[in-house]
Amino acid sequence: MVNHVTFLIPTINRFDLLENLLNQVKSQTRKPDQLVIVDNSNGKFSLPDLFPIKTQIVKADNIGYSGAVNVGYKQAKDFLIVCGDDDGISNDAVELFVKYANSNLDSIFFNPATLGPKGFGMFGVFAKKAIEAIGYWDEAFYPAYYEDVDYARRMHIAGIKMCHIYEIVFHLGGIGFSRSSAMKKASNQLAADMQSGIISNRNRYRRKWGGEPDQERYTVPFNCSF
Repeated sequence: MVNHVTFLIPTINRFDLLENLLNQVKSQTRKPDQLVIVDNSNGKFSLPDLFPIKTQIVKADNIGYSGAVNVGYKQAKDFLIVCGDDDGISNDAVELFVKYANSNLDSIFFNPATLGPKGFGMFGVFAKKAIEAIGYWDEAFYPAYYEDVDYARRMHIAGIKMCHIYEIVFHLGGIGFSRSSAMKKASNQLAADMQSGIISNRNRYRRKWGGEPDQERYTVPFNCSF
């Protein structure tokens, strides 16, 4: 039985988008037991007064997406919901997730609407039991891109079950940088950094698993036996 749900939101300088998501979180029919916000802008965000959910704000100096998810993993007691700051959820999303999770307690869940070609996208629900079997996300995929593909590969090798949750209405934010008024000013540099990160992390994935997604030749990282 699901006894504790931690809701994790990594964010960096997109507080206008984050506030929209927080309004949806506090309106849940079954509220999460804990909210963890990883502020990758090193502490510039402050929570609105009288927020109705126990919340921890972790100040971080741009530790990347994997680093932020790993912070949430360490806080989770039972199940962890990971949600991008530029996404949105229906007001019964947590309640529906708990309904499914109670019959699949060793699984990892995702909404197909957020599923990328080879990975999760920004939304996933992770059982603590599954997390302990697979381990933390690889923070060398920095700042983002291919970290979810890498984790999906490790899940597959470990035999962890993935379940689709179709009933959760989950809206991808698209290119979150362009949707945030706070980030538009730096859009050109961000686009260049994003492209650089994609190339670098793609090359790391190929080295780690011996090929592109669905063409991997290794079943242990870098083909090394430990």
